[in-house]
Parts: sequence; C-alpha cells; structure tokens
Amino acid sequence: MNLNIVNKFCWEWDKQTWRNAYEQYCRHNMFGEKTKREYYDWVYANHKRLEELQKPTPPELLQQWTEGHKAAKAWAKKHGCDINGRLLCDVRAENDERSAKEIAANAEDMAFESLQRLDNLNKKD
Repeated sequence: MNLNIVNKFCWEWDKQTWRNAYEQYCRHNMFGEKTKREYYDWVYANHKRLEELQKPTPPELLQQWTEGHKAAKAWAKKHGCDINGRLLCDVRAENDERSAKEIAANAEDMAFESLQRLDNLNKKD
C-alpha cells in the first residue's frame, strides 16, 4: 500500500501516487464507477473537508457561542422555561409522571416476585 495515500493530502501526491490511488479505487470501488476527473474532484473535496475539520475552532467563535448560551439561559430563566424553551411546569409534570410510572412498574415487579416466592413456598409444603 502506498503510504502517500494515507499520510498526505491529495495536493501533496505525485503523479504515480494518483495512478495508484485511482487503480486501487477501481479495484474496490465502493462508491460506484468514476472517471479519473470525477475521482480527482471527489478526493480533492474530501481532503479539503478533512483539512477544514483539523483546524481549531477560532476563539472569537467560541466566545460567541459562550455568550449565546449565557443569553439563552438568562432568557429561559426570565420566561420560566428550560434551555430548550419548554415551560418548567410542563417539565416538572413530565418528571413527576415518569417517576410515578417508574414507581408503579417497580411495585408491579415486586408484587410479581412476591407471588412467585409464595407459590414456591406453598409447593414445598
């Protein structure tokens, strides 16, 4: 395997590396048949995307996100909502309902287990 394909971006490849990469793609083309030009454009776009993903997030953008999150929390608190915009009374009701259902399910399980134990005790006598 040619390590230039794995370790370098496509704009750093030489002509032989491009040939090897295209031949390898043609042998194992999981993404359908492509001409050399289509393959070049596809690889180039993927490598550009990967290069963009490797760049760190700019500090200005991180600061904007932090300020936006703080503003959203303040707005939610002012309007009696959670961060997703749902009213807190609705969220509490959902949590209470969920808790009641969980308690009922646990009680049902315990009752069933108790009945099984009683049956086993009765069978032994």
